[in-house]
Amino acid sequence: MPNAGSNVASASGALVTPSPWTVKAIAAVMFLMALGAGVVLVWYALSLGTPGPVPMSGRIFFLVLLLAATGLAALSGFQILKSRPWTRAFVIVWHIFQIIFATQLLIGPTWWIALLLLIPSALAVILMFAKATTDFFASNLGFRNER
Repeated sequence: MPNAGSNVASASGALVTPSPWTVKAIAAVMFLMALGAGVVLVWYALSLGTPGPVPMSGRIFFLVLLLAATGLAALSGFQILKSRPWTRAFVIVWHIFQIIFATQLLIGPTWWIALLLLIPSALAVILMFAKATTDFFASNLGFRNER
């Protein structure tokens, strides 16, 4: 049976369950991913003027894509703490793609970049299916997981 004192009133008066440590850890991973994507975004923006095989239109498209990825990662970090349902799907899809991408980098001299992508992504996927996380999302959607 859920603890009656575990819910807190929000500013709108609705009862909201406080975020467990697993959700806070997933949000922290998303913030770190947004920070990393932001660093790549700044580095890429500073190198736009250098000559290369990709035309300027392709470079600008990739810059906009990096900006969108950085913004979505940061937004999902904030929204997962609010138990928004779309964040679960976004975090899973984001990290599954990162795991796929990281496994391709494991072979060769970029293995350390692969580990930087693989370890936080695996942690986020595992924590997304933890009991505390699923109970948090279920309780804020009106469902109870009473075992």
